[in-house]
Amino acid sequence: MLYKESRFQEFDGTTIWLLTACFILIVLVLMIFGWILNCKSNFFFNTIIIIATLCAIPHVIFSIIFLLGIFVLPLDILACYLVRWYLRGGAKYQPEVKPALKMKIKLG
Repeated sequence: MLYKESRFQEFDGTTIWLLTACFILIVLVLMIFGWILNCKSNFFFNTIIIIATLCAIPHVIFSIIFLLGIFVLPLDILACYLVRWYLRGGAKYQPEVKPALKMKIKLG
């Protein structure tokens, strides 16, 4: 009994892959709730968003390579929009509103 295996020695790439996927999903859900509630972003949350985005890059590349990315494409587009929205300031960011087109209707 020179070498005793422990459960911590099985911390391999699959475990890291699953942990980063869980982290990405948690951040995405928080971003969706913050967007719905129109919350302002701060430096701490922006840092977490950037870390989650960097963690998501290998997952996105993997899904594109194995053609699974087409099924999550709407979620990827939403995530890109939310990252852009949060990094611009969240609720403080007001997109440009185009002036309404006024039409005069003559009756008679």
